[in-house]
Amino acid sequence: MIASEQGLTGSAEPEIPWRGPGALLAIDATGPFCGVGVARADGVASVRCVSMERGHAERIFPLIEDSLAALGCGYDDVSRLAACRGPGSFTGVRIAVAAARGLALAIPGSTALGVDAFALHAEAARHAGVRGPVRVVFGAPPRQIARRFDLNDRAAEALADIPSGSAPDVELGPGAWDGPAGAEPTALMAALLRLAVSQGPEDAPATPFYSRAPDASPSQEDRPIRLGPRPRASGGA
Repeated sequence: MIASEQGLTGSAEPEIPWRGPGALLAIDATGPFCGVGVARADGVASVRCVSMERGHAERIFPLIEDSLAALGCGYDDVSRLAACRGPGSFTGVRIAVAAARGLALAIPGSTALGVDAFALHAEAARHAGVRGPVRVVFGAPPRQIARRFDLNDRAAEALADIPSGSAPDVELGPGAWDGPAGAEPTALMAALLRLAVSQGPEDAPATPFYSRAPDASPSQEDRPIRLGPRPRASGGA
């Protein structure tokens, strides 16, 4: 079972079908919470979330260490890392991805992958019993972005086109105008663990997904010419 901890509340989830080798570590810092999930090779898992608007960078590693210790694991037991790669908070996306990639470099034999937040909301809704076409929405017009999924008994499958004769989409995610606005953080972390089981780094690289381009960009103008030191005058005065 998944032992969930969010503040002073807890809940239970079905076990994660991870069979190793080693432990699976999931990290999310892209929203108004800091979340860590750990799954052992026997399917026992732990999900911990702390609600917070800022301070993710300071909280993420203590939360990782607590979550690993709760299952009797250490960093050296981790063989796969998964990060939510966005969209979300610009800083939070970078924190989650950098933590996963940095640990993968530090832990021998481990690999890192990234799962986008669209897929997390779709999988969390599917696991909660939602079926049919859905739109996962982030942001508000005119910068709103969305992706479509078909939620069935097997998976949340990405859709490019509206299936013929399908019912209107249910909207999910932080940018939804109606319908469920988003899953609980613990449900999203459980979804991240499940999706990390079925994907690999070659299919889901741990690279940031930003909802829009940065507000600042390097200047396209020619760089100024850098002058060297002025030559000294010859002779004495």
